Amino acid sequence: MADQMKFRVTPEQVEAARSKLAEAGFPISGDSGTVEKNGYRIGYSLSDGILILQVLTKPRFVPMMAVKARIRSVLANEMIWEQV
Repeated sequence: MADQMKFRVTPEQVEAARSKLAEAGFPISGDSGTVEKNGYRIGYSLSDGILILQVLTKPRFVPMMAVKARIRSVLANEMIWEQV
């Protein structure tokens, strides 16, 4: 089962995140899909102001906790916080 993370986002935050992700080599379009790079595959869906990210694939030697911490850190820089 994939690890899922949920974030409340505004339309402006979504556009800022799309721009940052594209700069990092993870171009996203539409409201759902997957992005892949360097052994990572992340699924995303956006609905009613909630962004759901799922870590689908990661390098075996990288702990899931580290992957999720990095995602949280990148989104926090855009003032997007995970919902608890």
